[in-house]
Amino acid sequence: MKLFGKKESVQKETGNEAVKVLGGGCANCHALEDAAKAALGELGLPQEVGHITDFAQIA
Repeated sequence: MKLFGKKESVQKETGNEAVKVLGGGCANCHALEDAAKAALGELGLPQEVGHITDFAQIA
């Protein structure tokens, strides 16, 4: 058993998104995704925002 060292990543990647919105797909989730895209656009950063709706993947 390893006590120290790198932890294995449990998160499944959906792509190369820098920002990921985690939620079931409700109106608030979509509003947050739109706000994140707008904020990234104002900062001049690439607008790569992912949206994970699978609760098993979120957990």
